[in-house]
Amino acid sequence: DKTEVFVSVIADMFEKNFFIPIDRSIPFSKTELFIGLGKLLNTNFQNITSNPEITIQRKEQTTSSANGKVFPDYLLHENRMKLATEIRTEFSTEKSKSIRYLLEALAQYQPPLITIIEGEKNALYNAVKEYFNRDIGSYNSIFQCNFNPDKDDVEKQNLEKFKVRINHLLEKL
Repeated sequence: DKTEVFVSVIADMFEKNFFIPIDRSIPFSKTELFIGLGKLLNTNFQNITSNPEITIQRKEQTTSSANGKVFPDYLLHENRMKLATEIRTEFSTEKSKSIRYLLEALAQYQPPLITIIEGEKNALYNAVKEYFNRDIGSYNSIFQCNFNPDKDDVEKQNLEKFKVRINHLLEKL
């Protein structure tokens, strides 16, 4: 019987934000996901999903970065885990220079939500890549790209748009 393995895989996918609601203003829980899948597959997952030994929980505290820090550790906020989760959800498709806009917007927020230290950029890149669990672009496409919002109006406007999105996330917390 592969039902328990299926439930474990689906639970892990849910924890990795694989399932995104069409309308993000109406979130759904893991239980609601399994109820919907149960209806679709004409089965009942309730007994299996209530067993904590079967459901695999994604371990948020992985340490692949050089200094052992994960992305939430870089955030300067009292509710850093929740903020990190919201950032990962809101910015689920951005990569390369857009990730740079995100990081710069976090750094320029008042008070700053992150500090980007020159010697830790590679560790920060690895932490973001691991936490987002997807292709975010190369290190060079994020930190070595031409980025000068003080002299380029388009870059300044893009950075402001990221700040607005971050402000929206913070209002929800």
